[in-house]
Amino acid sequence: MGSTLRMESRRIATLGTIRVLALAAVLLGTAAAAFVAATDPPGALSGDTATAVLTGAGSMSLLPLTGLLVVLIGVTSVLEDTQHRLATVLLVAQPRRTTLAGARLTVLASITGGICLLLTVLTFLTAQLLGRPIGAGQVPDVFVAHLVTLVLLCWAGAALGWLTGTAAVPVGLVLLDVLLVEPLSALAASTYSPGLEELSVYLPFTAARDATGGDPAALATTCAYTAVLLTASALRITHRDY
Repeated sequence: MGSTLRMESRRIATLGTIRVLALAAVLLGTAAAAFVAATDPPGALSGDTATAVLTGAGSMSLLPLTGLLVVLIGVTSVLEDTQHRLATVLLVAQPRRTTLAGARLTVLASITGGICLLLTVLTFLTAQLLGRPIGAGQVPDVFVAHLVTLVLLCWAGAALGWLTGTAAVPVGLVLLDVLLVEPLSALAASTYSPGLEELSVYLPFTAARDATGGDPAALATTCAYTAVLLTASALRITHRDY
């Protein structure tokens, strides 16, 4: 497993697209946090506002930019294999497909952890520079919830990549959900049937947003979505003919 992890780390480190997506996730998240901090009433930040700043607005935004980019990192890490016909080479180096997939997910978790840590540090410092301090005691809990959510989203992206074998389908599904399905569901719940709001919390990115804010039920929902996708992708990987 150790040699497979090193192989995967070196391979993913060479992918320029992932570096660009990771940088964009950090910069856009920091910019969103600065906007939230600057538009909030003067004074120290606490509660939901502090959580929103530390997560790059991920806990309150209808369009969670950092989460979307992390999903794309997961998709990209998988699709590079098929687009450049690297899968056969990788399988020669490590014939056990589940071991290779496990190493890939481990490396993705470490990349996502780095993004989350850097984003947390930059958003915390940004709030301080804007004169909107955040109590240091809030940071660990917010960081853990945000980290777990981002890792799950990244793994879900990888699973979608394994299942579909193309970038268009997972990207299209994610954008359809974020830009159309979930906003329309929220609009319908607020306008026509308040009862729909109880169901809308189970939609993927709504659950991920609430999980980022530390909601245990939403985190469980996000875990369930990711577990289903990973299980289906494991079956696909095992039986796929490369």
